Amino acid sequence: MSNRNMARRTVAEIAFDGVDITKSIRPYLLSVSYTDNEEDET
Repeated sequence: MSNRNMARRTVAEIAFDGVDITKSIRPYLLSVSYTDNEEDET
């Protein structure tokens, strides 16, 4: 029943030393993962 065009999508924006390098690094990225820890976790 779900529509493929309505699926959630994520976009990674990558900054290095305050400079957006997303476009230059995109051809080399295979995947990106992110872990959001709780405030009291390290």
